Amino acid sequence: MIALTSRSGRASVTGEGGASPAPEETKKSGPIKDKYLRKILDYLFPDASDSSEFPYPDELASSSLPHASVSLSGVKSCPVDGLVWRLTVTLAHCLHVLGGVRPVAHLLHEFLLEVRHRWETASAIPGLPPGTPDSSYCLFHQKLQMVNCCIERKKARERREAKGAGMGLRDNLTCINLI
Repeated sequence: MIALTSRSGRASVTGEGGASPAPEETKKSGPIKDKYLRKILDYLFPDASDSSEFPYPDELASSSLPHASVSLSGVKSCPVDGLVWRLTVTLAHCLHVLGGVRPVAHLLHEFLLEVRHRWETASAIPGLPPGTPDSSYCLFHQKLQMVNCCIERKKARERREAKGAGMGLRDNLTCINLI
């Protein structure tokens, strides 16, 4: 039985076979213990906590190794120490240290819950360069950049609608005064 919850408090996967869990299984939420999962999520999304030990660098470079751009020119990757880079490192850690595929699935589920939460609350996803998707990066990185672009447009539309609603009332009063 797996009962996964994100930092936003949403429950997700209910279990295998629909059987009710044993009392000892209800105490843990998945293959990755909650305390350890919070540390991983704080590493991936440092802006979610007040004091993070692992902030993203101010400027994300595509590679800090000068020879890498020559030898890997045909390979698309992601910025060093960016979100996709950190997600890859943590997924490899889950696969090799925490016990295989179940912790990987747990972390990916939590990651997607966090991305969905950020979309719903119009909060930008950290660890990505600003602007439109850069085609020199891998497709997953581009998709996350596109989600960030959509979040920015969503915020701009909401600001415009809020401003428009306030201006609409003022414009209506102006029109009434002119009549």
